[in-house]
Amino acid sequence: MSYPVLMSNSFIYTSVNLKILRESSISLPLTDLGVLYGWGLFETIRIHNKKPILLDEHLARLKKSARAIKIPLPFSPSEIKSHLDDLIMKILKENYMALNNSTLNIYLTAGPTNPNNFYESTNPQLIIKFKHTPQQPASTNIIFAKAIYTRNNLNRYKTLAYLPNILEKKLHPNYFETILHDQNQEILEGTKTSVYLIKNKEVYHIGNQDYSYDQS
Repeated sequence: MSYPVLMSNSFIYTSVNLKILRESSISLPLTDLGVLYGWGLFETIRIHNKKPILLDEHLARLKKSARAIKIPLPFSPSEIKSHLDDLIMKILKENYMALNNSTLNIYLTAGPTNPNNFYESTNPQLIIKFKHTPQQPASTNIIFAKAIYTRNNLNRYKTLAYLPNILEKKLHPNYFETILHDQNQEILEGTKTSVYLIKNKEVYHIGNQDYSYDQS
């Protein structure tokens, strides 16, 4: 049994394991470990001028994160990049304006349960889709708050186990975003955003100190 996954009326085409499909035809099995237990990763990438911003850096982080949480990345970053070119071309051929104000999401799940070894990811699923970026309000209010729910070393990875962030956001419903800090007043991340600092033309991702890239 399976259920429709990540549905959106914004785009006709998406991708599963580097195969371009119509979104309406895509489903994930209910035995997928990403669905059952949040064993998986995601990357959210802004599109500008019909191209993903900092794609190489995002794919490098995806590869590193997949290794850390024991999911074999089924395709190399270069294969994913090449396929993305094909997917973007197909979407733009259908509607040249489609990618205006949009976001690219890459999801990696551990795949269907292996009956012989529950703790092994033997058939990971790579899902690539686009969505329109929600219109932001003209003005936003942000609160800095101590993280209440348990944080650990896995928080440096963009995992599908997103419940702590959801609950943190619900603690401050009247604010557009909550920026979380720990007991030492060190910034961790936003509940739905990442926090970056720029120093000497390098961009540093707060909460993941070894993730930086040159902006020169």
